[in-house]
Amino acid sequence: MQLVTTQNTRTLPHLRRFAPHYAMLRAALQLGAYLSDGIATGFAHGFDSGPMLNYVYRNQPSGRTIVGRLADRIYLNQIGWRAIRARKMLLQNYLRTALETRHAQGLATHIVDVAAGPGRYLLELLAELDNDAIHVTCRDLDGAALEQGRQLAAGRGLAERVRYEQGNATDPADLAQIRPAPDLVVVSGLYEILTDDAAVCRSLWGIRTILAPGGALIFTTQVQHPQLELIANVLTNREGKPWVMGTRSLARVERWAREAGFHSVNSTLEPNGLFGVTYCVV
Repeated sequence: MQLVTTQNTRTLPHLRRFAPHYAMLRAALQLGAYLSDGIATGFAHGFDSGPMLNYVYRNQPSGRTIVGRLADRIYLNQIGWRAIRARKMLLQNYLRTALETRHAQGLATHIVDVAAGPGRYLLELLAELDNDAIHVTCRDLDGAALEQGRQLAAGRGLAERVRYEQGNATDPADLAQIRPAPDLVVVSGLYEILTDDAAVCRSLWGIRTILAPGGALIFTTQVQHPQLELIANVLTNREGKPWVMGTRSLARVERWAREAGFHSVNSTLEPNGLFGVTYCVV
């Protein structure tokens, strides 16, 4: 196995969590969690978690009293969450095109999201396309997110077509356990929160080795974000630690994909310019 030689060259924020203004913001958010269901979800599961992403995708303000719902709307309308919803739409467009092309060729499709959380965006797409030849496997390390996904799938009548299982998206040996071989693999939102470049490259290599002949990978990248320092100093991730994110250029991740064995590598930015979606084939 040959992995890309990398350095941790991400642009990372400075941690200054004891600075007075960040301490005040954390206190204000903790107070806001009593009113806003979205903020409460972030503190309960991590602001980078599957349940949080599922809540952002749903985009329906919820909370105690009118004040809570207003606070939740302000929270959901932050630039990062708006860009993530735009990223989801771009990702779905890529998937829709690939699935319609395969359907026109008379091909069944096995989709695997290797770090899916509840996989709400895939359930939406399955319901829209109504194609019984599409089956989905949603993998994640977060058992609570997987259980939430099972409930969502059952509620939509999709339980027979969507399987949820625990799995590690950065471990090639774990990825090799996926059966049957996937035709499409998705990595949405994971590489953005990985600060270890080598882990991303291991994931790309592992996915390349399991894809069926003619298969494709679709993954997302954060190329910039105006609130990285605020997020790192105010919010916590699923492990209860500071949510430290960074940025990578599309040129860098495209190079990693090619070095992992992919070709026809193409990327598109969502309208806010924060996230890119890359499509590549084996």
